[in-house]
Amino acid sequence: MNGRQHIVQKIAIIRTALKQHGYSLRKQPRQAVWTIQVSSTKQYRLTYQSSPIALWFLHPVDGDRIRQEVLSIIQNTLNQQPIDPSEKVL
Repeated sequence: MNGRQHIVQKIAIIRTALKQHGYSLRKQPRQAVWTIQVSSTKQYRLTYQSSPIALWFLHPVDGDRIRQEVLSIIQNTLNQQPIDPSEKVL
């Protein structure tokens, strides 16, 4: 599986998990950025930085309880999948 297919597969799994918790995920055009809508006024951006970093990052870092919940959903979802050992979620 190439890198693009890998990301598409991971995002599909993340989207399903977030939807189960009432959140929506939308891809931004021409970027490795997805918007997670958590309420009518609050959203986060999920970005992926490919190798050699292999890092998922949730923006902004604000210490909010909802951010921690979304981050936990993403981490738990990815931890249940076979992943590259260097892949991280922050």
